[in-house]
Amino acid sequence: MRFGVMRALQSILRTLRRHPRAILWASLILAASVAIHDLMSTAYVEIEIHAERPTGISIYWAGENQNYSEKRVHHTRIYPHNHHYKLLIGDLDNIRRIRFDPLTNPGRVLIREFSIYEYGHDPLRLRDPASLSQLQPFRHIDDWHIGKGGLAVESASHDPQLQLILDEPPAPTGGFVTGFAWRVAGFIFLCVLIARSLKWIARDYQFVPYVMLVAFTLIMIMATTSRINAHPDEYVHILAARYYIDHDRPPPACAEDTLHTYSPYGVSRLNSLEISYFLTGKFAGALGFLPISESFRLRYFNLSLFALLVILSVRSIPFRLICLPVLASPQVWYVFSYVNSDAFALFTTLIAAHQLVSPESMLRNALADARARNRLPRFIGLGSLAAALLLIKKNFFVADLFMGIWVALVYLMATDRRVWIYVKRLAPAVVVSMLLLAWWLYAHEAANDFNRGPTIEQCSERMAHDSYRRHAPPEKLSPTLYWRDKGLPFTALFEHHWGTKVFYSSFGHFGYLEILGPPTYYQLVAVLLLVFVAYLLYDVMRSGSRIDKFTVLAGIGMFCLILSLTLWKAWTKDFQPQGRYFFPMVTIIGMTLAVVRASLRPRIVSSLFVALFLLSTYFFVFVGLLGIRKF
Repeated sequence: MRFGVMRALQSILRTLRRHPRAILWASLILAASVAIHDLMSTAYVEIEIHAERPTGISIYWAGENQNYSEKRVHHTRIYPHNHHYKLLIGDLDNIRRIRFDPLTNPGRVLIREFSIYEYGHDPLRLRDPASLSQLQPFRHIDDWHIGKGGLAVESASHDPQLQLILDEPPAPTGGFVTGFAWRVAGFIFLCVLIARSLKWIARDYQFVPYVMLVAFTLIMIMATTSRINAHPDEYVHILAARYYIDHDRPPPACAEDTLHTYSPYGVSRLNSLEISYFLTGKFAGALGFLPISESFRLRYFNLSLFALLVILSVRSIPFRLICLPVLASPQVWYVFSYVNSDAFALFTTLIAAHQLVSPESMLRNALADARARNRLPRFIGLGSLAAALLLIKKNFFVADLFMGIWVALVYLMATDRRVWIYVKRLAPAVVVSMLLLAWWLYAHEAANDFNRGPTIEQCSERMAHDSYRRHAPPEKLSPTLYWRDKGLPFTALFEHHWGTKVFYSSFGHFGYLEILGPPTYYQLVAVLLLVFVAYLLYDVMRSGSRIDKFTVLAGIGMFCLILSLTLWKAWTKDFQPQGRYFFPMVTIIGMTLAVVRASLRPRIVSSLFVALFLLSTYFFVFVGLLGIRKF
């Protein structure tokens, strides 16, 4: 018996080695089955709640003989302009009590609906006064009454709590196994259909410019229809960029005419060395002839950057692979639709990656031929790009580091190491880069009497709100700040679902983190990402060259570095689980795909990214555009 099982396993392994596609399909079906089963066994709560001002809500759940715990909770922010929210909870078969915290600060809310849904169970709908009365006061409720408008809750506490007792789960409706089988079969059919339909466009990744154009159209709709400051911290980005419409040099810290640009943290983007605000302001100034508001002219800078990416994807095959990760997340598209500095940083690193890996790039041509024509424009372009790489958001320095490591690897593995010839040919571009950097750094230092660091620190302490000052008493500090100093353990990050929140805000969490997609969307994205990573590692490690393997390993190292830095910042400085900190991985993954292109199977890669693009389009249209505040 034992030997028979061993022979069967050996036979299966031999088959998988001979047919690597079977590994991909088997892992895809297994991952999809697990995700679909988990999804169908998870309930969600649909809430209609009206709040007077932004606050937070939380739902805890507990089973038989269990206490409420941070391990079983879902938090989200709510806003006066948005009344409908969906929160994921556990399996209703294992839940007997639900605690609903409708406020995180003193105030009043009105609850009009509290309904629970799970596949295979009858819905539990609390909509009318009689059913809403099942939500009973639990702790810290000052006033609780039910009328025709719904359940009104008022509290002077920071932690009011309601409780719903489930003596038994809602009645099962049956059909779970049948529904599960149909969903798995449907998912497999969709994957096969995509793979078959991509046979003709997978060659040279011809589909990329078309889908990039679709993404650009959606970005333009978001940029032209959404309300100003409906997006994360857009008002401070606009105020900083607007300054440079009429000014050519950075201002001193705490200059009188810039005090309105400071955030509650005591930070003004004008004091940053990032060049994007200067470029955004000058771009908006050049569009002064257009009959549109100044804020929209500022938004068009990032929109034009994405348009350049679309154009370059038409002309360059390697750049199409670099753009594949851009298509995988609507959150990446989102940052190009409003005023911020992340879009410029991502654009700059993508262009730099193209210069390194494309045989037809300006950099490659400059290295290959010292007598090339039109050298001056080329040197100016390369020098400006090099300077920009050092004047972007700090988290994108990880992408700079990755590109530097890759260049070093290529040089060490090359047979011809004519480094001094390359340095000589690039010397004019280096000079241009150093001049631009020196000019920008000098302007910032001169504005602050060559004492920039201490001056900005003093200004920040002066302008910060009381709860955001670094040296404020711990009891007065914002709840998200300096957890390590407050004595909270490192594990508190995960007790507050740091990983889940980061994943959500990497693949779709719009507005001020109040526009969230359905759980199904994130489950499918996770499945496709796991399959992609498994395939990439398998194919490259099996048939890739030495430089291909080292490139993939370097990319994994950069992910670990970003993860470590982000966790450290969340624990020691500010708990902000935002996916934008991981955006350098878009460039790193894109460049990796371009480098290992010869080891990849275009149809498999195209199938996976088209599936991710379709999911991204769904989220952007039916969640983002529908949920964002408009004029």
